[in-house]
Amino acid sequence: DFAFSVLQSYMEQMKDGVIPNFISEGGGTAYNTADASLWFIVQAYRLFDSLSAANRKRLFHAACEIVLNYRYNNSLPFFCRNDMLIELRPVNGMALTWMDAVVNGQPVTPRNGAPIESTALWYNALEMTEQMMEKRELRHLKGGEYSVTAKQLYKMIETLNSSLQKFFVNGAWADRLEGDNPVLEVRPNF
Repeated sequence: DFAFSVLQSYMEQMKDGVIPNFISEGGGTAYNTADASLWFIVQAYRLFDSLSAANRKRLFHAACEIVLNYRYNNSLPFFCRNDMLIELRPVNGMALTWMDAVVNGQPVTPRNGAPIESTALWYNALEMTEQMMEKRELRHLKGGEYSVTAKQLYKMIETLNSSLQKFFVNGAWADRLEGDNPVLEVRPNF
């Protein structure tokens, strides 16, 4: 299946749960992204039921690696806060969301803090990974040196669901949070 082969090529280049957001014809890669791996989980979930058991296992393992690195790996240019929001570290010259244009070494659209679209993708990735785990009748996620139980994953989702309310202010959705402070800038995020 062509769709699976595309995902597999990204799985082969995954580093610490992050897939490249750029692959050159010469084979060079760039990993300056917080959302590409989350989109990978969305696509893996869409294909999951149509695949062989072996390929479902491969996709699920990749989803586990992504979720667990996002949750626990502190060496990434983003991190998962205690409230389960994904926060982008201010890294000079890097734009980590889909708004990734950089001019003269600086992001055109600064996205420091917790962008709403990354948070929404993170929520979907957790929910979809939990559903894939249930379909495989597993009780825990393992990926590299990290692991969580089904109960811990459910708690992560529950905490994130509650934290999403921080973005909703006076009837409008904030673009991102800096700390717990909503930034009410208009972006084409929705």
